Amino acid sequence: MVIASSGAAPAASRTRAVKVRSSSARTLVGAARTPGEATLSFIIHLMTSEATAPAPRATKRAPMMREHFFRFLEDQGITHVFGNPGTTELPIVDGINDHPSIRYVLALHEDVAVAMAMGFSRTSGRPGVVNLHVAPGLGHGLGNLYNAWRARMPILVTVGQHDTSLLLHEPILAADLAAMARPFTKWAYDVRRPDEVRTALQRAFKEVTTPPVAPVFLSFPTDVMLAPLQGELDGSVSKVSATYAAPEAVEEAAAAVASAENPIIIAGDGVGLADAWVEVAAVAEAIGAPVYTEELSTLWNFPSDHSHYAGALPNVSARMRAKFDGVDLVLFIGFTSQAPVSRHDGAGPLVPERVRVVAVHEDEWEIGKNQPVEVGLLGDVKRNTAALADALRSATRGRSAEVSERSKAVRAASAERAAQWRAKARAARQAAALSATSVAAELADALPPRSIMVDEAISNREAFVSLAKLGDPLAYFGAKGLSLGHSGGAAIGIKLGAPDRTVVCVVGDGSLMYYPQALWSAANTKVPVLFLVINNRSYRVLKVILGRWGGPWGETGALPPGLNFGEPDIDFVALASAMGVGAERVATPAELRTAIDRGLAAGAPYLLDVRLEQPDDVPAGS
Repeated sequence: MVIASSGAAPAASRTRAVKVRSSSARTLVGAARTPGEATLSFIIHLMTSEATAPAPRATKRAPMMREHFFRFLEDQGITHVFGNPGTTELPIVDGINDHPSIRYVLALHEDVAVAMAMGFSRTSGRPGVVNLHVAPGLGHGLGNLYNAWRARMPILVTVGQHDTSLLLHEPILAADLAAMARPFTKWAYDVRRPDEVRTALQRAFKEVTTPPVAPVFLSFPTDVMLAPLQGELDGSVSKVSATYAAPEAVEEAAAAVASAENPIIIAGDGVGLADAWVEVAAVAEAIGAPVYTEELSTLWNFPSDHSHYAGALPNVSARMRAKFDGVDLVLFIGFTSQAPVSRHDGAGPLVPERVRVVAVHEDEWEIGKNQPVEVGLLGDVKRNTAALADALRSATRGRSAEVSERSKAVRAASAERAAQWRAKARAARQAAALSATSVAAELADALPPRSIMVDEAISNREAFVSLAKLGDPLAYFGAKGLSLGHSGGAAIGIKLGAPDRTVVCVVGDGSLMYYPQALWSAANTKVPVLFLVINNRSYRVLKVILGRWGGPWGETGALPPGLNFGEPDIDFVALASAMGVGAERVATPAELRTAIDRGLAAGAPYLLDVRLEQPDDVPAGS
């Protein structure tokens, strides 16, 4: 084969033809005189090289810089790397063969890989590690990296980068990778030299494990990872102790809270992350306050059977604002999703300005970021909340009758709310058609203790979180960022991190279709996860929001295009089967419970396509 360049340059200066002759033994590339000819020669070499397996090596290859990466994983107890491989990731992916304690979990889309790392980090108690492919692969993973950032999940995102000597030439797939990741990470860095590898890894693991935790990012050029090993292999990571509020600040916070006539508590993900249910309950009982959990939480942040539980905070502006009617003080504990609305009514702040605020959080950014706080307790949420509870017992000692009266009203309201949901469940079960409420009720009864519900039900979320029996913070998983398509991959990672717990993924049909490749990864890993698809053949959440907004606004009153899927109907049973996952369709109430039981007993991933008939004319304010 002869490839000749053309152009108007004088004959003496023209690039001469490059002759390439390929054989099974070698590829010969003619000498190149210019940078352009050198690049062309390199491409021809790649195109014409034989794709044959290398002969077995007689001697062991000398260790390379990538060994630092694996030493850190091993020393930090990390057993899984999630990814979708590409050329620049081959130095790391290939190295896994030499480290049998580390399992590579393949995803067929990068956002699924990030979701699996998110779920694994939550239940394993270790950072999730994900390996993506240069700029396009990182771009594909940004949806769930955004979710991880909003939820402050400890994941290490690694990306392969081109050989450093080629970057100036702007090769395919290249970009400023750290700049791409930086908006959604605690720290992002592009490694450039072999002597940076160990320091960068130590810093990355220090940042991803030190509260407030969040994703971190590193890119590794191929030539750096394949360079001869430099330095001692040591995966030690800095340990930073927790911080606590000063005793005088706790006393000041207690005095402010105790002085309130009608306080409420909002418990956020900081409570679940700190395993601080008991401490929050103690505060609630000390002041006679109801406890709301934050909407769009990523864990379950207060026991739903507690007599002071008031439900999840609404994610509708007017309804959220109404929860503060008559309230003179709110105690935010670990609360981060302070504006959990996708559409604002423009009627003022979600927390009225007249309401006094006291806050407990481990992240200084979350304290007073919207409303000014009277007192903010910064540091470990569990310990600071326990100290606040102790101080409140003293601060309210002379107001026991007032606290008792408030507690009585709070317990009555909580009992009434629970009774209303039981009545809704009974009515739904007696109806002729399936509904989100009937499905949620049957699922709640079918799941064994210590089950984990991965929630991406979106418009049908309220029924599932109101009826579920959630026994600990890890019993619930959601995505605070609301970038859709996270739940399938997350459920796989959650099950890999907690193999002794039952995992069910409740997902809307529209959400599952963002990344249905997750089903293949479930079959590939053989994780027994039940995927329960709430199938209304539409993006119903947009209909709900449209109705709340006062739409449709067109002359005909018709729905906007794109909200209903129409034809062809998506056959989720066939889709799951094509991915290697057992599946069945559920269309009637009589079929539901036995289908759920079959799915839970399958011992392998299983999908239920649950068909709901939900009307287009969603009432305003619903």
